[in-house]
Amino acid sequence: FRLYRADQICGKGPFADFLWQEVWVAPPELAKGDLWSGIHVNPTDPSRVAATGKTLFVSTDGGFTFTQPIPQPHVDHHAWIYHPLNPSIVLAGTDGGLYHSSEDGLAGTWSFLGEGIVNSELYDLADSATSPRLLMGGSQDNGAFEYLGTGTVWRWRWEGDAEMVEIDPQDDRVRYTASQAMSSLVVPTDAYLTNPVHIGGGLPAGCPPWTTEYPADPVNQFLVHPAQSSSLLVTSVSLWTRQWPWWPVFTPH
Repeated sequence: FRLYRADQICGKGPFADFLWQEVWVAPPELAKGDLWSGIHVNPTDPSRVAATGKTLFVSTDGGFTFTQPIPQPHVDHHAWIYHPLNPSIVLAGTDGGLYHSSEDGLAGTWSFLGEGIVNSELYDLADSATSPRLLMGGSQDNGAFEYLGTGTVWRWRWEGDAEMVEIDPQDDRVRYTASQAMSSLVVPTDAYLTNPVHIGGGLPAGCPPWTTEYPADPVNQFLVHPAQSSSLLVTSVSLWTRQWPWWPVFTPH
């Protein structure tokens, strides 16, 4: 989590090496893996530096100090391109689509350019037993979406990772969503007209040990009884049932 730069060369001939200087230490609260996807320097102004990863840091003094522009473009940066005729203009490719900055990524210069680009990665899909044309999709990093059965437009309903979704089989206004762990499980009772209620308390916290994000595979499951929707089953290390608080009914050995 340290950034180094070299302005001089030490030694001569084949033994010459760069004289490296530590210029920046990333904030200690950053988790391992938040940095780095890249270090980018404005080709005509080396004082403008960007450090990309999960979040974005920008420098105006050659990397000695960095700030995080607020608001940020979407998290998880994968591409960073300078305009060939005006390098202060930047295009950033992220998990949330394409973003544009008019001034080296500084605060207040970002705008979204990805309208119409299909870039969501769906982890889960749920259909409704009471409204057969209603669908819910859960995506990586881009939230939960609903489809009401007409046209091609999906409406965004929940933020962040929505890697498990389910619709109550008796009341399609009740929709369950989990993000990176089952303990994050939330449920609205009014089709997301108001904020969902967190109901995952009591389940094992934290992400599964085999990945840094909820794997969205058959290892973890959430089920609603088709005839008695108050009966829920969740796998999270053990098998749990929804008898508040959550109650383990089976633990594999």
